[in-house]
Amino acid sequence: MGLGTKDGGVGAALFAARQGARVWVSDLQPAEALAESMAALADVPVRWLLGRHDAADFAAADVVIANETIPRSHPLLRHAAAQGAVIESPMSLFGQGVRLPFIGVTGTKGKSTVSHLVGHMLAADGAEAVVAGNNCVSALRHLRASPLVLELSSQQLPELTRHGVAPHVACWTCFFPDHLNAYGGDLDAYFADKARITQHQGAPDFLVLPRGDARLRALPTAARRVFFGATSLGRAPGWEVGVEAGDVVARMGAGTLRWPLAALPAPWRVSHPLELVLAGMATALAWGASPAAVWRGACSFPGLPSRFRQVAHWKGLRFIDDSAASTPESVVCALRAVAAWGPVVLIGGGGGDKGLDFSQWGREVAARVEALLLLGENPGSARLAAAAAPHAALEVIPVADLAEAVAVGVARLGRCGGGTLLLSPGCCGWPAFPDQFVRGRRFCEAVEALTARAD
Repeated sequence: MGLGTKDGGVGAALFAARQGARVWVSDLQPAEALAESMAALADVPVRWLLGRHDAADFAAADVVIANETIPRSHPLLRHAAAQGAVIESPMSLFGQGVRLPFIGVTGTKGKSTVSHLVGHMLAADGAEAVVAGNNCVSALRHLRASPLVLELSSQQLPELTRHGVAPHVACWTCFFPDHLNAYGGDLDAYFADKARITQHQGAPDFLVLPRGDARLRALPTAARRVFFGATSLGRAPGWEVGVEAGDVVARMGAGTLRWPLAALPAPWRVSHPLELVLAGMATALAWGASPAAVWRGACSFPGLPSRFRQVAHWKGLRFIDDSAASTPESVVCALRAVAAWGPVVLIGGGGGDKGLDFSQWGREVAARVEALLLLGENPGSARLAAAAAPHAALEVIPVADLAEAVAVGVARLGRCGGGTLLLSPGCCGWPAFPDQFVRGRRFCEAVEALTARAD
């Protein structure tokens, strides 16, 4: 139920077929929208049920594998269960089948970056690491992979832990409001689903947490806590990674390791990105990776598209693709991170409205940016325009598309003598774009086209 355009549904269908099941795929989208996923299943005898769901199909099923974004309270799942079907999800099936220790990473933001950073560090240590889960790589394809790093959303965690499974090393990057439209506005329910990452951990396991978040720091767990953060390190014996006197410092029990902070690439040395580097280091060290490999990985990690990635540094201008910043808090983190690089022009909007509070966003944007470029006519841009309205001194410039946004931003920063053009939208990509990553790619293409023409 819910093949989708990512690998989760495809991986689940392939897994079911390998177990000898007769596979039916039911999706509300038409075939043309699912062409790539259908092509990936070309060698599997699938019965396609597209463009609608039919209750009779669900009543006839022995097992229904539903995408984790579909709640188990969905009427069709309840109908199938009443007819005797077993209800599963890709991640609950993974939880039943996995036999090897693995790493799990969650957090409101930063989990993709930390997951891939940890995988990069483990690869630097000579391991054939696999990164899967919420990053659009099916975990069911990698049940026997080791080491395996799983990026885990709040909707996947209840499914993963349904059968008593927990990561050997779990990392929780940060927590703030998001996805409240999926939780009926209940922030505590969102937190509870995230907290399941440590629900079944035991004394041999590790839980990596941000030192600066009091609620996460005090999270009940049977695992050994490992703290990370750019603030001063504590003095009590334990496991922690932080910054001290210009060095990145890791205290792993009784031992202490130091590396020069200045050796990290410039985009990783600023505020929130640095926190993610420290989280990745803490996670990889807790797993048992060699300190030298962990540091090599930190210094060589290229970053991920649309996640605070510098796509160009040209004629005194930095261009930052942070298109995955879909919450006001994420934008604030990005603005604080680029503050050291001079004036900022922010590109915002271009997507949907998740019903989040933008009051702090408005104050921070008004205090930190030269101009706000609002991308097109869509719910996200309308919400940001309303949040910016009380701040009369903030210049708001509507732009039709990302090509115009880049041209206007470069002209404005050119008058300032340099600075940063930051795409940090504060909203999801749909409906203005197919998703936030397409929005990021369009930004990169516009930057490349403009700089090439100017050169």
